Amino acid sequence: MPCCPVYSQVPAFEQIEAYLVDASEGLNLSGLDECEGRFLTVSDRDDQTLYELVLDENGANLVKYSTLPKPPKLSVGYDFSHAISHLFEKLIYQDRIDWEGVSCVGNTAYLLSERRMGIYRVDSSGGHWVLPSLYRRGRDKGYFNKHNGYLEGIAVMPDKTIYGFIERNPRGVFTLRPSASGEWDIAIGDIPNTLDLPFVNDSLDVSGADVEGGYLYTLERGARSVCKRELPSLAAVACMSYQAIATGERYGYKDAVYGLAEGIAVNEHFIYVLFDNNDFVRKADVRDRRALLLRIPRPADW
Repeated sequence: MPCCPVYSQVPAFEQIEAYLVDASEGLNLSGLDECEGRFLTVSDRDDQTLYELVLDENGANLVKYSTLPKPPKLSVGYDFSHAISHLFEKLIYQDRIDWEGVSCVGNTAYLLSERRMGIYRVDSSGGHWVLPSLYRRGRDKGYFNKHNGYLEGIAVMPDKTIYGFIERNPRGVFTLRPSASGEWDIAIGDIPNTLDLPFVNDSLDVSGADVEGGYLYTLERGARSVCKRELPSLAAVACMSYQAIATGERYGYKDAVYGLAEGIAVNEHFIYVLFDNNDFVRKADVRDRRALLLRIPRPADW
């Protein structure tokens, strides 16, 4: 049996356009947002660069947008078992920040770091961590149980409310709201229903989010789907699948059992989904390690 059957109970997006992103090999792009007309993304292997995805009649190309100001140290306070895992990882990858999401409000970008468990705010004046590491808050509530399954996906509202997503085991969401005192009101909880999405091997993870038209859109990576959610309840009102193209022979990645999408941007007309292919090659061309970008026309009721 193939790893990824198409489940008929999940409506499928139609007229999906697919683009292989030139100059993206080896970068493991993670996160996506439309920022004042530009599609910005980050790499979990490059701490220093904010990238732009340029989409035109010639296809999709990745270019450098800006150099990120170097973040100051941020103490995480890992539990012993997580500290050991992090130490071994440092020996292989060095002490990377591991960007896993980006969201913009005006000319301000908010970047999500999985290794620092923090949110880094960048504007024309520089950069700073929005608040101390979220690790301890999450652990005290029963989250952050799986190494490398911590934070993945961020969406910032026009009023500066921040949604930061906990990837899996269990998945969850931080909600940070600015208060009159200048501090943050912080809540943490589960992500509500997924309308019976078919997660591969019960991998219930969320890997990206965006806000558009008063709704939150979540990237349900393990089910190769997108869900439209009400605010502030986050209740799912509709979910649709891009699975057929993600696992097909032309654009699917060889040996990829689980979902790979890690970036989502939504505007008035389209839903954009960006894949972190983790160095997997495409089924159709084993020499090709480029990332994949989907442009999906928004259904009328979305």
